[in-house]
Amino acid sequence: MFVFNCALATVAPYTLTTAGTEYGLFSTKPGASKSAGWQSCSLIGRGAALTSITGIAVSLSSYATASTGGTAATVTPTASGPSVVSTTITGQTISSSTRSLLHKLGCGAAGPGGWVEPNEDSIYRIVGGSVASFDLTAQCGTSALMVEATQQIVEW
Repeated sequence: MFVFNCALATVAPYTLTTAGTEYGLFSTKPGASKSAGWQSCSLIGRGAALTSITGIAVSLSSYATASTGGTAATVTPTASGPSVVSTTITGQTISSSTRSLLHKLGCGAAGPGGWVEPNEDSIYRIVGGSVASFDLTAQCGTSALMVEATQQIVEW
């Protein structure tokens, strides 16, 4: 199993412009030759001078047909090994095909959050060659909140 870090395509925080709207953070589709899995993510809300307490809700979902659009994520291996085969994008147009909610997590508007799968058997997986994707999406109850995010994916 090989582990890869994924960062948003731009260094700046991602702005969740409209309250209650779901925005794509990452979408990963396995390559033809290797299966892909979601292992972890780290989040931090980048709000400043807020007058109310609010949070950023993040969902990990799988879709029967992969999400599209967006910008290629920055994907780097955590150790020497092969190049990544799966495709990871940021700011994707979220797929409208069958959605399966896999996991919920979140962070404060100005604080950290995240998740790490407790063991290898808990990793959410999609078989290589599949047209499906797993997507990390975010939404909030306050307009114009910002979030920074990274995720780790695995291939085998």
